[in-house]
Amino acid sequence: IPHEREQAKIAVIPHQREEFIPGFVVYSPLMLRLCDLIVRFASTDISILIEGERGVGKELIASAIHQKSQRNSRPYQVIDCPTLPKDLIESELFGHVAGAFTGALGCNKQGLFEEVCGGTAFLDEITELPYAMQSKLLRVLENKTFRRVGSNKTIILNARIIAATNRDIADSLARKE
Repeated sequence: IPHEREQAKIAVIPHQREEFIPGFVVYSPLMLRLCDLIVRFASTDISILIEGERGVGKELIASAIHQKSQRNSRPYQVIDCPTLPKDLIESELFGHVAGAFTGALGCNKQGLFEEVCGGTAFLDEITELPYAMQSKLLRVLENKTFRRVGSNKTIILNARIIAATNRDIADSLARKE
């Protein structure tokens, strides 16, 4: 006769969710609900913010949403916001034209949003960006347009944006951080 703990383990039958996330085995009803949400969000083209502690799988969720979306044959780009050089964040995301700033010599450069054309950009730890850049990103999400640094030509955003943070946004706003 198995021990009580072993009986409990035997009684829990995992649900394979290969159709949601390859290799993902789900035990709890909460995780089954998460898998269902992934599929539901993947069928839309809305921008998404994922909140959760470090190490809980925010990037895995973003990747699963991309893989289940109609954009799955297009690029998926992970952008680790804290590692972007502070003085080059805008250029890295939006690109720049030749001569826009010191070091922008010779040619125009596409930004990450242009490189992911038709696909999905995952902005990990977005709250680590300076507030001014977060404000610019909000305008990009609202208008679906941006400009390269130093350019007056508007570019239409053709990418889905999924962002993630380990901060509790509502709590941060309440404390005015």
